[in-house]
Amino acid sequence: MTVDRRQYQRRYYKTNRQRICERNRRWGRNNRDRVNECKRRGRLRRQYGITVEQRDQLLMRQKGRCSLCHVRFGQLHKLKPVIDHNHKTGKIRGLIHRQCNTWLVKIEDTKFLALALSYLQHENDL
Repeated sequence: MTVDRRQYQRRYYKTNRQRICERNRRWGRNNRDRVNECKRRGRLRRQYGITVEQRDQLLMRQKGRCSLCHVRFGQLHKLKPVIDHNHKTGKIRGLIHRQCNTWLVKIEDTKFLALALSYLQHENDL
């Protein structure tokens, strides 16, 4: 793009900012599915460095099942799979249910896990 063209576009945007923003908002409302798909693709790329196609391949390798509990997605929970990853290294471990991910976060803390096991053993002894 030439310098003249860039300058023209800047001037045009300054002059017509409200109209351009309104047109973009209207387009976003009328194309919600496309907007959501773009956001999903961008989020996967930014957060995990993978594409939707790579996520789908991972889901196929897992045969549509949660890596943790091995229950099919959509069978136990209506939610879509979430990407489980190591928070220290960023390495993806697999796709799991959101509920399984919540439990996994709690038990990854080994101190909490030891306390929980001790508590359960003590309560079962009573």
